[in-house]
Amino acid sequence: MTPSAILESALYVTDLDAAEKFYTDVLGLDLLGKVDGRHLFFRCGDGVLLIFIESDFEWPQGGRSIYIRDPSGNSIEFAEPRIWGL
Repeated sequence: MTPSAILESALYVTDLDAAEKFYTDVLGLDLLGKVDGRHLFFRCGDGVLLIFIESDFEWPQGGRSIYIRDPSGNSIEFAEPRIWGL
């Protein structure tokens, strides 16, 4: 199977306000969603760019996510299955 598109991509930032200005003003992406202190979602062609702040987060529908970095600097999310209704 060869992928034909990317549905969504996620980036992690340290400053959401600066990220919002960059992706809207410099790159011209349309803001789809925003939760202050948590995330920004942008339309990027047929896909979506997700921008997050790494944190310990309680989801509104229930459940918790914790973000950490591994020794190589990769972001890892540990999440309770109930955030996806499992």
